[in-house]
Amino acid sequence: MTGKTVKSFGNRLRATREMQKMTQADLATRSGLTPSAISQLEGDERDPAFKTLTRLATALGTSVSFLVGEHKPIVPPELRDFFQDLEELDPQDLAKVRDFTGYLRSQSRAKPR
Repeated sequence: MTGKTVKSFGNRLRATREMQKMTQADLATRSGLTPSAISQLEGDERDPAFKTLTRLATALGTSVSFLVGEHKPIVPPELRDFFQDLEELDPQDLAKVRDFTGYLRSQSRAKPR
């Protein structure tokens, strides 16, 4: 794979893994690959074989078409701009958003109904 764009396979793989709160070692264990292979794939240093793609998709709970960028998840119109903004954040800011979302969920659960 060439070019490290936001939508490269390696970036999509890394983002999906991080959304699942997995380390490279976790994904390696779940997919039957080595941590080194995960690192190379996320760095766009090698192209995955189809068997590797299916293992990764299964381990991440997604589809091969999503990992290779052929399928966009169905997103309600009111959230599209928000998700597009999220894609442009660096990993540290994305972690802050994730933490804040967790905080809001915990506050929502704590409210009496």
